[in-house]
Amino acid sequence: MSERVPATHTTDGTSERGHDRDGAARPRLLPLSEDRWDTRTRELMAHATRDPGGRVPNIFTTLVRHPDLYEKFMPFGGRLLRAGRLPGRVRELLILRTSYNTSASYEWGRHTPLARAAGVTDAEIERIPLGPDAEGWPDLERHLLRAADELHRDARLSDATWGFLAAHFDKKDLIEITMLVGQYHMVAFFLNSAGVELDPGFDSEGFEGELASMGELGEPAAEGRKPGRTADRRLAGRRVLVIGAGTRPDDDPEAPVGNGRAISVLAAREGGSVACADVVAEAATATAALVAAEGARGVALVSDATDAHASAAMVEEAVRELGGLDGVVVNVGVGLGAGLAGSSPEDWDRVLALNLRAPFLAAKYGLPAMADGGAIVFIGSTAGLRAATNSPAYDSSKAGLYGLTRHVAKEGGARGIRANLVVPGLIDTPMGRQASARRASRTAAFTRIPLGRQGTAWEVAEAVTFLLSDRASYITGQSLVVDGGLDAV
Repeated sequence: MSERVPATHTTDGTSERGHDRDGAARPRLLPLSEDRWDTRTRELMAHATRDPGGRVPNIFTTLVRHPDLYEKFMPFGGRLLRAGRLPGRVRELLILRTSYNTSASYEWGRHTPLARAAGVTDAEIERIPLGPDAEGWPDLERHLLRAADELHRDARLSDATWGFLAAHFDKKDLIEITMLVGQYHMVAFFLNSAGVELDPGFDSEGFEGELASMGELGEPAAEGRKPGRTADRRLAGRRVLVIGAGTRPDDDPEAPVGNGRAISVLAAREGGSVACADVVAEAATATAALVAAEGARGVALVSDATDAHASAAMVEEAVRELGGLDGVVVNVGVGLGAGLAGSSPEDWDRVLALNLRAPFLAAKYGLPAMADGGAIVFIGSTAGLRAATNSPAYDSSKAGLYGLTRHVAKEGGARGIRANLVVPGLIDTPMGRQASARRASRTAAFTRIPLGRQGTAWEVAEAVTFLLSDRASYITGQSLVVDGGLDAV
């Protein structure tokens, strides 16, 4: 054992920055020992997470030397960790990459167990120091690591990274991603400068740094928690079938996400397992992969929702794959024809087959298969409120959903199963953009929206998630219009 050179400590617990004879740096700020805690410190420490054996992590006992700052800092840090919107896996990947970028081995050592509990594998933890271009990263994880690198290097996200993340996360999540990385930079600056030592029982294995850093800011132990889920998430434990879960193909690399995909991803983010059904296999598979990236179970189903046998089989497969069914979302629709004169009987039949027959079949086979207390949400259109398009078949089919919704609500009521209709207005989706390209009248209508803009698929998904959840437990047979006020004025 090497002989230690005594540190020169001041009376307030600081020390001159020195080194042991073996070259190891000594802390500049020492943790405040429990025998020196005054009444206020004890009050602050009463809420801190403790390690096994009751020991308070060094980050807290060092930072509490500035009690006023500690008291204000903890709620913000705790918010990001305990009550943030990002799934645990996403959060911990960002934190570990930031820890590596800032040479903050304390953060790394404290967060590798949390990352494992959130579903990050040991192989992925070993790959994090290699960066986003290392082989083996799925596209979402690759872009998350790239986001951490760009924020570290440039203090901003590139247009390409922002665009990719915007297709997978809503605006609140994007804000939280940038704030989370910024938060852990700030913490790393403190930990590295103060020289806070990693706590007993933790190690920074796999980290090629020399400093020490960050514990969980008041978050309960995460062992046993399902990745990406917490008890306060609106759809925790729910099993949801989304019919029409894909997004229409688009050549525009900046194309927004479609309603079905946003609904599926948000359901996963809120704790649900999701069966993603679509008539196009690639679309269903892509959405299921995004669901899995949220730490939830995602299953891809391929089915023609207008075919009775296929619809029944789709419901059966969803029940089998998810272990039951608590929610069904029907997000299908097509518009054909131009006025009465320009609409053929075949146009009429095709539109009603998808827009009204498919929702009927989903309810016919889905309602008996659902658990008591479940919910069905149909996706309609403000075209059902008025002659909003030039397609009589489309307008009529969307109006018909009001009657179907009320009937399903009536039949499902005895088992506590609710049925409601979400009615989007002008929404910025690939389908919406393609419609605008065909009809100048749609673009002209933007100026009449009281809120001054189109909606997003994420805003439609928020309405759907609300109606699927227990927060809408006394709402059934109703329609929720999501149109920025367009049809109210």
